[in-house]
Amino acid sequence: MPTAGLYTLEELGEFFLTHKLKMLSCNALIFLNMKQTQAEKDAVMAQLDEIIRRCELLDCKMIVVAPSMNLPVHASVDEIIEDAVAVLKEMVKKVEPHGIKLSLEFCGAPSMSINCFECAYDIVKAVDSPMVGLTLDQFHFHAMASTWEVLEQADGKKIFVWHLNGAENMPCGAPTTPTRGVCGPASPPTAWITSVSRLP
Repeated sequence: MPTAGLYTLEELGEFFLTHKLKMLSCNALIFLNMKQTQAEKDAVMAQLDEIIRRCELLDCKMIVVAPSMNLPVHASVDEIIEDAVAVLKEMVKKVEPHGIKLSLEFCGAPSMSINCFECAYDIVKAVDSPMVGLTLDQFHFHAMASTWEVLEQADGKKIFVWHLNGAENMPCGAPTTPTRGVCGPASPPTAWITSVSRLP
């Protein structure tokens, strides 16, 4: 039988306090960047405030944040990075007093504004805060042809969440959610193990 709505956040928080099972992260605040009006920017921050409130109840110390898609304006990669850095720095001011970290997840689709590891890692480096890191989803890593070379040179401490899954061996930009798998030919486990072992 469906159980949605039978328990409150407070009751769930009590469960986590009294059991070994804990929340790693809250997934997710979506469409965080490239907002065109102050009202849109305020709405993102209000959403963050509400997620922080819920995280406090659930003793959750990390929030995954995801980029906007289908941008209504022309934007270069540099402009997208600059905007995302500014937004994340403002978000840090809100989460840091609560000891909550932010994990930026790039999403491997052409319509997403931050869609490869390289771009997301540049953003995290520019924010330069111990409260901000990356979510690395292996499916998204393959889907927009992120490169092993950049991953292997990355600071492993900046990767907060590693999502283990795979994708069919399809052209860049073609994979969609139905092509996901635990491990696929596009992301063989031996290749990932090798790369992880090289992270500083």
